[in-house]
Amino acid sequence: NPQPTENISPDLIMKLAQSGQWVTNDFGHTAAAWETHDVKQLWQNVYALSRQLAPQTKLVHLNTVHPPFNGTDSHGGVLPEDFAVGVFPNRDQIIELLRLYKHRDDVWIIPEPPAEAMVANYHAIKTLLQEI
Repeated sequence: NPQPTENISPDLIMKLAQSGQWVTNDFGHTAAAWETHDVKQLWQNVYALSRQLAPQTKLVHLNTVHPPFNGTDSHGGVLPEDFAVGVFPNRDQIIELLRLYKHRDDVWIIPEPPAEAMVANYHAIKTLLQEI
């Protein structure tokens, strides 16, 4: 009995965080909230929301979105081959997003690539974290 589902809006996630609820920030789902070809604006939107959510964030789904940026989440990874095709957020942007949690020891970071790339992405995330 399939049920229709939709992405949870940034506004709803923000309301939950402001009410004291812990939230997950899924970078791909967050980016998919805005259908745009303006990657600079997309970055500003995702970073601003992530910064506001950071105090209430307990889980990060670290993934990327492959172009075109049309409101879908492609569950891309953080491997060199992902960055080579122009994913969002790019490598530098991911480091900036992760920097929001630098002094937190209570935030889990989980990759969301295809299953066969999970271990490689786990190791790539560990490398990214060392750069912060």
